[in-house]
Amino acid sequence: MSLSNDQQLAVYEKYLQDLAKLPKALVPKYLTLSPNSPILLYQGKMTLKAGSSLTTDQGTLELIWLPSPSINFHISVDRIIPINETPVQVILDEVDRVLSGYLFQPGFRVNESGSSMTFRGPILGEHSPAPVNAQRVTFHLVNFHNYLGESVAYTTPSGSSGSGMGRLKVSNQKWSVIIDKIQYDDSIWTELGRSRGYGITHTGEICRVDGSLFPVAEAEEVLDALVFFLAFIRGIWVGPILVTYEDDSIIEWLDLKLRNTSRWHSTKNWFPTSPIKSDGDLGHLFSEFIRLWADDTWKHVLRTSVFWYVESSTSQSTEAGLVSVATALELLFWVYFVESSETSQFSKKIAGHMSLERKLHMLLELSNYQKEIPEHFDELRSIANQLDAKYSEGPKVFARLRNSIVHPKQRHRKTLFDIPPYAKIQAQFLGLEYFERTLLHMLGYKGAIENRDRLFKIVGG
Repeated sequence: MSLSNDQQLAVYEKYLQDLAKLPKALVPKYLTLSPNSPILLYQGKMTLKAGSSLTTDQGTLELIWLPSPSINFHISVDRIIPINETPVQVILDEVDRVLSGYLFQPGFRVNESGSSMTFRGPILGEHSPAPVNAQRVTFHLVNFHNYLGESVAYTTPSGSSGSGMGRLKVSNQKWSVIIDKIQYDDSIWTELGRSRGYGITHTGEICRVDGSLFPVAEAEEVLDALVFFLAFIRGIWVGPILVTYEDDSIIEWLDLKLRNTSRWHSTKNWFPTSPIKSDGDLGHLFSEFIRLWADDTWKHVLRTSVFWYVESSTSQSTEAGLVSVATALELLFWVYFVESSETSQFSKKIAGHMSLERKLHMLLELSNYQKEIPEHFDELRSIANQLDAKYSEGPKVFARLRNSIVHPKQRHRKTLFDIPPYAKIQAQFLGLEYFERTLLHMLGYKGAIENRDRLFKIVGG
């Protein structure tokens, strides 16, 4: 049954009214409309200083993604200038910024119209002082989850409007963090997965809960914590990068520091695929992560264990990935059961002689996670007897495989050679699942957790 013109108009007006009630999505300052496309950060008058030599002309500053993300300068002049020193100072005259850069071999050209030279290279550091205080911090994330969150009203890069479940919001008593998905055309996500490239997928904002000014140094600490918090959520490094400090006088200062970012990796982890409520269980996870981050011992543990977790998650070698996640698990065991004054159960001497299998038993009992190899790791269950174990003995199977990799005896090498490749992949995934369940328990998380099921996707090799 078709609607009359008046009915269609009424439906559209109702849609606009509902749209107006939704919170507005954050507007990204920078976009990648196709994977790996450079991002222009500055265009204008630029001075290159090398020793006593000064060269001023029009130049650009860009974020270049490949072969790995870097901030690069580029300046061309219509004459030949003898600059051989490196590093050099790169002065952005129009915004009063002084940077240090590494000068690649200059290019030059001589033809009928005259001589010219091109200077280019990566930025190494900043000489200009950062602002002392800020009202809010905006940032961008690279290759983050395409999750279901809170509904927001958005405007796409092409200018159309709509609504979608693109907001993730977490907070503690002091800080509020909002992350919004950028509403690209769906082909961007497909192309990112196909190319295993880089793309800005989300933009975010950090503010004090009470809206007050805060020292930039404190915000940098939150950003550093977010690097590891979001990596644990995604399984790869996602930034944050292109951070801007702002205050109500509309002063904006772009931080050119590049935090850890990974190429797109289609990895599945514990992060829930079901819709996420603002704050909720994820908010509690963030709050506890920030609380532990303030403790020097736990900050080191979080940084190091999540590093090994990401190394395992993104490794092109199953064996290397298995050893990496085992290293992360041993660190969690040692700090929780040996070093922590609140939870210590063993002396260093006793713990130093404990096997990995025993340590895994302790961690799984702590997190209340099953010791039987889950059914979705079917091929790993089927080869348990080759490791003198049963499929009900997950820690033993994982430890035997890890030991076969790190110990050089011939019988270990033969065992490893005889294990089918897919079973080893599932053993690596089992270790990642052990790590996720253990750290989530230590952080007091009680929300939804996804399993790594039998079918998974490998994109890009």
